[in-house]
Amino acid sequence: MHLFDQIRTYNVRIKSEMTNFLRQFSRFLFFALIIFELLNQAGVLHFTLDFTWFGLVITSVIAWLIVETISYFLRKSCGYPLAGWAMLIAAAAVYQDALGDILRFYGRFGWYDQSAHFLGGAAAGGLLLVIINNFNRCGKIKL
Repeated sequence: MHLFDQIRTYNVRIKSEMTNFLRQFSRFLFFALIIFELLNQAGVLHFTLDFTWFGLVITSVIAWLIVETISYFLRKSCGYPLAGWAMLIAAAAVYQDALGDILRFYGRFGWYDQSAHFLGGAAAGGLLLVIINNFNRCGKIKL
């Protein structure tokens, strides 16, 4: 095997390992946030909010289910799951919303609500572009 082939093989392996790490790390972030929210809702932890713990739990669970469902159907349709960095962006958007409530940024900073929801919408739009790109790449649609 030539040196360039070895480098190419190594780069593919590193990219695959990094994607897998980001995917697993995103799952950990979602799981940790949901556990934290459930513990607060149950009264085990005593952080206070401007809104409700139930609303945060529902938001986190639904966002995680959507991301995992997208990843599952991409794997079934195209042979590879949602990219790890895309899952991390989705987790970051959910964390931004939750931390804004937990740290009371929504009540203290008038601009935070608009910026958090703008970035959340941008993350959702970015996920949609990733899905469209993956379907284009595997031949399910033509652009």
